[in-house]
Amino acid sequence: TIKFNSVSDSYEVRASDQISTEAYLDTTVMPSATSTSNTVTITGLRNHKEYFFYARPTSGTDCREWKLVTSGFAADSLVKSLPFFDDFEDNPYTASYGATPRDWHGYFYEPGDKTYPTMSTTASSGTKGVYAYGNGAGKNAYLVSPELAVDKLSRCYLQFDFQAKGSTSYQNKVSGLIVGVVSDVNDIPGTFEPVDTIIINPDQSNLWTTYKMELTEYAGKGKHVAFLASYDFNKQLYASYPYANFYFDNVLVD
Repeated sequence: TIKFNSVSDSYEVRASDQISTEAYLDTTVMPSATSTSNTVTITGLRNHKEYFFYARPTSGTDCREWKLVTSGFAADSLVKSLPFFDDFEDNPYTASYGATPRDWHGYFYEPGDKTYPTMSTTASSGTKGVYAYGNGAGKNAYLVSPELAVDKLSRCYLQFDFQAKGSTSYQNKVSGLIVGVVSDVNDIPGTFEPVDTIIINPDQSNLWTTYKMELTEYAGKGKHVAFLASYDFNKQLYASYPYANFYFDNVLVD
């Protein structure tokens, strides 16, 4: 089910399994639904498959123009009980741009851009991890967990393996990872609340380290832990090379 803030008339929504052109949306058979209210439910989606949802009015002068409104994974239940642990080893996706880990959420630059975060073969243990890369002004990569079955995340702790990718050209680079909570995966940048920051000194680059932090400082009601690889924040730390190159593995919330 998709909820809109407001609607002016009837509209159609289509669920595509890829970023799509108007011609593709007009000619390809895919799950769809129409509605006159601010919510619409689309059936026939495959569990654990990512979809991009496009909407357009069904009447008026702009009735032929599709707009990407959101994206996400369809699933029978994405709510995860505690303790929640993911080492990404049974993730069906291989390392490639846009391969957000199954059940997780990602945001990079703008809605629909799934370049980062992505699955990676760089791992603390096993053969799979996750790579997040903030590589330009405003191009900040968010890695967001599935919804967790918890009343208050402030009663939980977060543990994860983390590596900051160093640069041979900038040996004195300082990196910073922002850890927080997201309350709405349909508005990840707007509902991300920072909880803690990890500063990585040059001698810690390219080394896997296990971090454990209490979430007691978080006072909100969000149920998704989140990692932010922020180019903008790293520019404040080390302007000569502000790129945020981070790897993650073995995430635990309890």
